[in-house]
Amino acid sequence: MVEILVVVIIIAVLAGAMSLTININSEQKELQRQGQRLKHVLKFAHDHAIFTRRPLALEVFEDGIRFVELDEAEYDFMSWGLEQETVSEEVDSDASIAAYEAESSEDTLLKWVLKTSEKALSEYEVPEGFQYELEVDEVPVQLSALSDLEEDAEEADEEDEEVLYRPQIYFSDDGSVNSFVIRVTYDEKGLNTEVSMSMTGEILEESEQ
Repeated sequence: MVEILVVVIIIAVLAGAMSLTININSEQKELQRQGQRLKHVLKFAHDHAIFTRRPLALEVFEDGIRFVELDEAEYDFMSWGLEQETVSEEVDSDASIAAYEAESSEDTLLKWVLKTSEKALSEYEVPEGFQYELEVDEVPVQLSALSDLEEDAEEADEEDEEVLYRPQIYFSDDGSVNSFVIRVTYDEKGLNTEVSMSMTGEILEESEQ
């Protein structure tokens, strides 16, 4: 009888260990999938801005991302301004990014609108348990929740107010980007993967821990 009880306990322990291993492997695979998806979307956004000659910007939240583009009037104004600044043959590689960052400051917010014409660049929320962390130019950025902003947007729509988008990452139509690192984490297990991009739009690394 005691022997049977010992065998049952051993089987239960082994089953629990196998279940834990399966869960961890499943979470790691999902983490890899999220990292790969992010990598491809970022590269697509970079190339899209170049090929369409229309700059894009990205808002990163702790639970998702969304792409925005300049309102038509703002785009015409910014294009004219950048052309005046880059008349000479020697052009600063991050001149356009600096211009977008300056015009997107709290005092002079550009009018961005939600990017809806490309399915690949549509708003995206990460699965439950996963979240994003962001560093721009090696400086950590405090992120808010996309779900909270959606509620604010609904209230603004009801009150007929404009939604203000505040992107942290800019994809210029000349191929330049402000360098950044987006980290995807799975908070319960301490698992994470990160994707970083250089100022020229090159994916530098995709590491996993």
